[in-house]
Amino acid sequence: MTALPDDARGLSDDEAGVLQLLLRADFPGAVQLRAQAVHLLAARGCTCPCGSIDLFVTDPAAPRALTVGCTPVEASFDAGQVGPCSVVLFVRDGLLDRLEVVYYDDPLAMPSPEQIASISVRRA
Repeated sequence: MTALPDDARGLSDDEAGVLQLLLRADFPGAVQLRAQAVHLLAARGCTCPCGSIDLFVTDPAAPRALTVGCTPVEASFDAGQVGPCSVVLFVRDGLLDRLEVVYYDDPLAMPSPEQIASISVRRA
């Protein structure tokens, strides 16, 4: 398990809500990632002011997913004048690793779950 950074904290309501929406999707490894989600801390994931966060699973016995890298699930939302944006979920060594806010202009905060317009799962 990765050492916790000094700024590790619980997930905000928006972060936890978006993660829950992503993990409702059915994709390989989702069951294990859902089990990990109840044992999470977060820290700022980027040096820019965006809402991306690094995730840290705090239970060493948490089941590991076979999924690695970018999961096939993505949350899309409309950021007003910025246009469509998304949040993607990353896994490292079978553990939840990062919620990345993908934007194409100015850095964006993590959206609220209510802002999520759709969840899509890429199929291989």
